[in-house]
Amino acid sequence: MRNHDRLTPSQQEALLREIGRTLVKAAPRNWDELTLECDALFDFSTTKATAVLDDGSTEQVSTPAEVAVKLGQLRAGMYSPGKGTWYKAVYRVTRPGRFKVHYSYDEEPSFPIPTHDHDFLVDSRVYPRDNDATPDWLRRRLAAALEAEAIAKANGN
Repeated sequence: MRNHDRLTPSQQEALLREIGRTLVKAAPRNWDELTLECDALFDFSTTKATAVLDDGSTEQVSTPAEVAVKLGQLRAGMYSPGKGTWYKAVYRVTRPGRFKVHYSYDEEPSFPIPTHDHDFLVDSRVYPRDNDATPDWLRRRLAAALEAEAIAKANGN
């Protein structure tokens, strides 16, 4: 287990504002609303940003690398012993710059590439959860990863 530096609410707010400013700079000029979706584990994450334009159409926005880094800092800083940290976040910005964020600590993250049970085991070792804070889907993935680890160890790997 690692020593986690928990972010205060004001530090979280500052990071979220930085994320918003960076995202707005990357957005088309005529945006009305920006939505940033993040699915994350300890060693990787995916982001998808979409702009709703003033004519009602939507456009994908290239997510700056800085946003992904700051989301990783936010996820690490929001770790709560026993509770864990979030797997999914949805960040919405509306003009003139108001934002709302929703975090999911229990919903399984979805990635465009296949994930392995071991990826979730690594994440759970960095951000451990109490049993009552572990959703069923995660419990199944961790059990499968631990079983694979035991088999590999028994086979000398």
